Amino acid sequence: MNLVIDIGNTSVKCAVYDGEDCICRHRYASDAFIDSVLSDLLCEADIDHAACVASGGLPAWMPMVFSERGIDLLVVTGATPAPLQSAYAEPEKLGGDRWAALIGAAALSPDTPLLVCDAGTCLTFDVATSDLHLGGMIAPGLTMRLRAMHDYTHALPFVEAEGEATVLAADTDSALRAGALYGMAFELSSYMVATKQNLTGVQCFLTGGDAERLVALGLNDFRVEPDLVLIGLNKILTCHYETT
Repeated sequence: MNLVIDIGNTSVKCAVYDGEDCICRHRYASDAFIDSVLSDLLCEADIDHAACVASGGLPAWMPMVFSERGIDLLVVTGATPAPLQSAYAEPEKLGGDRWAALIGAAALSPDTPLLVCDAGTCLTFDVATSDLHLGGMIAPGLTMRLRAMHDYTHALPFVEAEGEATVLAADTDSALRAGALYGMAFELSSYMVATKQNLTGVQCFLTGGDAERLVALGLNDFRVEPDLVLIGLNKILTCHYETT
């Protein structure tokens, strides 16, 4: 069985796969994912192989936990071999989470052009044909936008992401929140239109912590897949051991 781990900036998501079937999944706050938690997770199932992405940084203790149990840990980067090729100038500098999300989307929608967006700490956009990652964009995520409007002005407050957000906001807090949230939605919609003008039959995927909230604003052409990175990690890991 495969254990896959997505270490983000604010949370850690884990799943155990038997082939393509997800046996169990867990989510932890970043500061709650410690060596004893991972040890308990490894005891839940008979793990053969493991893979992770670590945009939030790989904990120093983590390789040791796997080593003690004789399990190789594949740390996935943008340069890790996968079913897609990459046109990225320096693949090793492509975030492993972006790469895994693309591979996850390709596994769910094979032989299809893809637009894969991740609404996490940053808002990322990646486009691929059926066999080649063409590139994409990186923009600020929701909390980052709200933080920037406070940090780079004198009078604007910092507001939490949760709360009222309408296009015709009648107070400053709501206006800030709506500007950040709807700004992301408009970017996603515009990028989707531009992508469809250049590629036929594009399947659009959206993942990340703010995905559901953004889709609720009318982004109906996007398919929300919360576990897209985990699905991609499992696919990469499976392919890795099929070719070694």
